[in-house]
Amino acid sequence: MTLCTEAVDSLHAMAGANGIYETTPLERIFRDAHSLAGHISFSFDAQASGWGLVALGGEVNTPTL
Repeated sequence: MTLCTEAVDSLHAMAGANGIYETTPLERIFRDAHSLAGHISFSFDAQASGWGLVALGGEVNTPTL
């Protein structure tokens, strides 16, 4: 997710001031990429603890899953 967001950031920087208008597709792509990057599914810290618990034989009991 980080690489995708960085790629979109690079494209947005190259677009200059044209990238800030809602009429350009790049503005929507920029907004969507950053919204997705903030999702809990892409948070390593939130997901790794549950994975580690299961890998060690435990049971995950969280409302987010």
